[in-house]
Amino acid sequence: VSEKLPLKRLGEGIGWFGISFIVAAAIGPGIGAVIGSEFGYHVSFMVSGLLFLAAVILTLRITSGDATQGDPHANVSRAAAFKMRVSELRVNLRAAFGEMSSLHIDDLICVPALPLTFFAGIFGLVVGTINTFIVVFAEHRGISGVSLYFVVAAVSLFAARLVSGRIIDRRGLSIVLYPAFILVITAALLFAGAYSLWVILLCAVLISLGQGLAQPALQTICMRIGREDNGKIGVAASTYFIGPDIGQGIGPMISGAISDGFGFSGMFMFCAVTVALSTVVYAFYTGRRKTKVSPTDR
Repeated sequence: VSEKLPLKRLGEGIGWFGISFIVAAAIGPGIGAVIGSEFGYHVSFMVSGLLFLAAVILTLRITSGDATQGDPHANVSRAAAFKMRVSELRVNLRAAFGEMSSLHIDDLICVPALPLTFFAGIFGLVVGTINTFIVVFAEHRGISGVSLYFVVAAVSLFAARLVSGRIIDRRGLSIVLYPAFILVITAALLFAGAYSLWVILLCAVLISLGQGLAQPALQTICMRIGREDNGKIGVAASTYFIGPDIGQGIGPMISGAISDGFGFSGMFMFCAVTVALSTVVYAFYTGRRKTKVSPTDR
């Protein structure tokens, strides 16, 4: 996606790209549950496997490089174009495995993007904590109907991603990230004192708006850094996802240990303090970058 998009609309395009994950996450579990209950879960897994196979076939129709250069397979038949893409895939796989023996750290991680990966990981930590403990938290406090949280969160996340990319393309990262920090801090504080469903649903809106604003923006800047760093767009993309993956992995473990000692209120206060400290770190980070890059790069 980042290769196909013009740089000035990169944020908008990544925002739309992220919407596909939201839609899939919203409808996938329901479809899987219906198939599982009607035909058995082995059929559900078979359908999932067929969908992956279809994705592999569709991937062969994706051309590499800038779309403005045209498709080299455009003037041949579909069957011939398919064979050409399969052959190219075979050559690329051989080349990739051949290069693995000479990999360096710069081939695996885009070091300039690591600070942004850290901030993405903080959002992942909070979201992972909430998604892991929201049901147990609601049962502990006697709140019913908490399943609505995920519906409201999905809708809010969808709305935020529609606008976040366009904002960052026009105004830069900070105009998006500072409000995202504030939204997530507010949601964590409200969670700490929540004893009713409407407060939890309000938190769903706030946390999802914060996540939906921050993550596409951070990913967009990582892509831009990758383009500037010898065109390492793929490495920059992988580097970005390190943060959310680690955050969502260790967040529930750390927060679970805190909740054992200080209760759910202490757990959500920990989330709020973590994001607040990250806001301060981000302020220092942008202060240093102002002396090194132009405002349009931030």
